[in-house]
Amino acid sequence: MKIDRHCLTYRLVVGTCVTFALVTFSVFMAGEQIIKDIVEDYHQLIADYQASETRQLFESHIAELTSARLLGNKEVLTAHQRSLVEGVRLNWKQREVGGIIIDSDGSTLLTTFPPDLTHHLISHLSQNFIEVMDQEKELFGRVEQVHPWEWQVATIVTDQGYRVSGRMLPLVLPLLILGPLVMLVSLFFILRRQVQQPVNILVRSMTKEEPVAHIGVTEFDRIGEAFNQSLSRLVERSVSLTQELVERKRAEQVIRTQEERIRLLLNSTAEGIYGIDESGLCTFSNTACCQLLGYSEAELLGKNLHELIHHSHADGTSYLQEHCPILHTFRTGQTTRNDSEIFWRADGAPFAVEYWSHPIMENNTVRGVMVTFFDITQRKQAQEALKAEKNKFEAIIAGMGDGVSIQDKNYTIIYQNEVHKGFVGDHLEATCYKAYEHRDNICQGCPVALAMADGKVHSSERCVESPTGERRYFEINASPLRDGTGAIIGGIEVVRDSTERRRAEEQLIQAQKMEGIGHLAGGVAHDFNNVLNVVQGYGELLQLAKPNETTIKEYTGHILEAVRRGANITRQILSFSRKEAMTVKTINLNELVAALQKMLRRLVREDIDIQITTSDTPLMVSADAGQIDQVIINLTTNACHAMPNGGTLRIETKCATLDDTFVKANGFGVTGPCAVVTVTDTGIGMDESVCKRMFEPFFTTKEVGKGTGLGLSMVYGIIKKHHGVITVSSQPGQGTTCTVYLPLISDADLRQNETKTISKEETQQGTETILVAEDDPALRGWLQTWLSMKGYTVITAEDGEDAVQKFDLSSDNIHMVLLDGIMPRKNGKETLLGMRARRPDLKAIILSGYAEDVFTQKELQDLNLTFIEKPVEPDLLMRTIRQVLDEGDGTARLNFT
Repeated sequence: MKIDRHCLTYRLVVGTCVTFALVTFSVFMAGEQIIKDIVEDYHQLIADYQASETRQLFESHIAELTSARLLGNKEVLTAHQRSLVEGVRLNWKQREVGGIIIDSDGSTLLTTFPPDLTHHLISHLSQNFIEVMDQEKELFGRVEQVHPWEWQVATIVTDQGYRVSGRMLPLVLPLLILGPLVMLVSLFFILRRQVQQPVNILVRSMTKEEPVAHIGVTEFDRIGEAFNQSLSRLVERSVSLTQELVERKRAEQVIRTQEERIRLLLNSTAEGIYGIDESGLCTFSNTACCQLLGYSEAELLGKNLHELIHHSHADGTSYLQEHCPILHTFRTGQTTRNDSEIFWRADGAPFAVEYWSHPIMENNTVRGVMVTFFDITQRKQAQEALKAEKNKFEAIIAGMGDGVSIQDKNYTIIYQNEVHKGFVGDHLEATCYKAYEHRDNICQGCPVALAMADGKVHSSERCVESPTGERRYFEINASPLRDGTGAIIGGIEVVRDSTERRRAEEQLIQAQKMEGIGHLAGGVAHDFNNVLNVVQGYGELLQLAKPNETTIKEYTGHILEAVRRGANITRQILSFSRKEAMTVKTINLNELVAALQKMLRRLVREDIDIQITTSDTPLMVSADAGQIDQVIINLTTNACHAMPNGGTLRIETKCATLDDTFVKANGFGVTGPCAVVTVTDTGIGMDESVCKRMFEPFFTTKEVGKGTGLGLSMVYGIIKKHHGVITVSSQPGQGTTCTVYLPLISDADLRQNETKTISKEETQQGTETILVAEDDPALRGWLQTWLSMKGYTVITAEDGEDAVQKFDLSSDNIHMVLLDGIMPRKNGKETLLGMRARRPDLKAIILSGYAEDVFTQKELQDLNLTFIEKPVEPDLLMRTIRQVLDEGDGTARLNFT
């Protein structure tokens, strides 16, 4: 076993033995007292050291709470105190020391001793240093106060090695008398050298807070090392605290800078800003706020601002604070805005304001409200002036009699005058295409969309059908709406009810048609007499002829051809005299002009030579054949009037291409390939001023009673509806050329239409049962014979009443009804409605010379009817019957021969 010569025990034992050899044992008591003093000093040193460790734990936690400004937060403080007590307990356990912690109320927060001993120790806490005995163990420790909590913390150390038994004292009394002086002197020098000097070194180093140098005594060196470690930690903590202090000062400087900037911003803005707390008291205000309200900042701070500036309404009635939207922000935590209230200045004058109240949040709790406000007195005055101007202009617009609406860029209706609401209903704030057309996207060709797209004025015409079937026509003119910079921000739509004008035009057109029919009467009578003559002649030949199949086929062929000619004559007259909406179909313009040739020759006087030339290329257009007939007849009539002394009239068709320049110059039309019809006369011609006005309504150069001036204006309107163009070229004395341009159908559309056409060779037979109602016995017999030949079972009826009775008898077996439009007792409509009341799914075909004899086009569509024009071609009849029977929806269609 190696002996440590630097050990304090070794040195004391050796020194004591040497001294004991020199002096008597009687000096032991004196030595014991000295040792006791030393031990007490040692106990106090150990207690101070252990207490300093505990004190550092408290100081570090208190410093952290102080730097974080959490000493006033009770919940956080309590949590930190609990954590600190647990940390002290673990620290004591690690250092093998004990202790007691008493709070300001005297409650024991922590003890490491049994209850009895704890109670005994607590009774000594009034002393700064505790030293008690417990079952052969000596307990000593230091008591300290913890500020700011006023806790008492006792760090207690257990020592068993420094007690000296009192029972040995009688043995050494004689020796004490013999050599006390020698013993004291010897011990003095020994202890001075071996104990007090190291202690002085320790105390001096601790006092100067310097590291303890190596002493050469193991125990004191351990104390020195412990002190040096504590000092090192303290230095590190001091450095950390210094850094924290520097950072804190820097953060405070940043906060002060930010506060200065915020204050500068608040005072630089033109809007008034103030803050209030939960009690409604002002916490801050900016310069603009004080200027707008007429108060100084000191007069506002701490005041209830609702009672000061927001206490009354504009009419003087009291404004209760609980109704104030600003305080509503406290309850909901949501920003509010208001521009319909007033604030009151210091001089008692009110002013209109627009204000926002924003919540000031802390830990998800509203701690205050910031209010920003403007003086909007001038804006309110401007709004009132604008409202007055708006009312004035609305009165002007209402007096126009036209409907006016305004739409923004999103097609939201932002304005409607009363006339417009009367046309389409009140749809403010609605989307136009959803409100008017029940669509999910913008209508194709919408004039408002076009006006907003190119900044030009666009026009269109719209037909609206009421639930009662009445049609009303509206002219729509759309122009762009621009802001002060010229940017397009919406569209203005002006709607005019043109129903009465359209009706007047239709009546005038009908009158002109009837006038034309009067001119045609002689020629039609001549042509019909020729047809009847052919039928009569070949009919008599059939009666006289001997049975010869070739001869019979030849005679019947002539008869059938004459019938077709007669049907065409009748059809032309009906087409010319029809009074109905435009029915667009695919037609060959060459065939239409050629079919009009005989009629036009009847209109032209004998002293006028008419020359008609058609293009070799088919000119397929989408048009209403009757209206195009009317255009050509009107142009021909005007050309004849321009040649009072006779001349030449040339009508020609050809193909051409319109470019964008041509369309823009005329204001309407479609670019691309088009069909052209020119009507040229060699008459008196016109000057430029007449050419410019010739399409104006009621403009005429004829004598009074010779013309209305509406014929050419209607021609212009018809061509425009067909997306076409009409131009005039004329010189006085050199004749006139009128040129009509109509868009050609594309090859793709034409092929699509051709695939829908059913050829004559596709006629099919059938086995279904068909009820035929026709009042003409001959036609009824022919229909029965023809249908029976094709395999159908036929039930015939001589009038509408008879048809209904026979239908009731066999309604379940009848697949289709074939009805004449005009019959005695009940017409075709009444008959069909009676049958449909029993069988809603009943399929039907109407036979008539004219579709509107009984049914309108809407009724044909609503009732899912198919119309076949008389005289009936057998092949067309059979194809149509087969098609209607085979189709499940009974889609309405018109079939003309």
